[in-house]
Amino acid sequence: MFAILIDGEYVRMRAKVLGVKINFQVFVEKLIEQLGLNKSEFFRAYYYTAPPFTATEKEVYSSWIRFIDWLRYHGFQVRLGRVKKFVDEQGQEKVIQKMTDILLTIDSIHLSLNPKIDAIVLVSGDDDYVPVVQKVKDNGVKLILACSKESVGSMLIKEADRRIEIDEILKESQTA
Repeated sequence: MFAILIDGEYVRMRAKVLGVKINFQVFVEKLIEQLGLNKSEFFRAYYYTAPPFTATEKEVYSSWIRFIDWLRYHGFQVRLGRVKKFVDEQGQEKVIQKMTDILLTIDSIHLSLNPKIDAIVLVSGDDDYVPVVQKVKDNGVKLILACSKESVGSMLIKEADRRIEIDEILKESQTA
């Protein structure tokens, strides 16, 4: 069996660069197809994100809630972090996600200890996940990296057992 773990912010940024809006159910189906994996061995898709900081803007927040509800309705396991404001060195106010990487890390390790799971598909490009990939592999589980060649850490590529390019899959998965 295999699980798919999606770094929501990574995919959101890739979709923004590509100018597409993604149907995640179609994305998962196309990803499985491109990887040549058996759909009957699919365990679950996990989606990691945090709410928008602008919870006071009802339209933005309502849209985000509808998206999260849609994911859950379609069988995704949604893991929610939080957001935090900070001021960078140039005095610019920024918003960053907190806890999402930790949630993904915990699930990766937990899944890799499940004797039924023999592969994890990680949809991300962040080198911060290198220790996670190493631990998953140490636990005897294959790690497949699904990322954009335009946005991926070189250390992460080296550690993955296999890599697949997702930009075309994202384009093919856009909503109508």
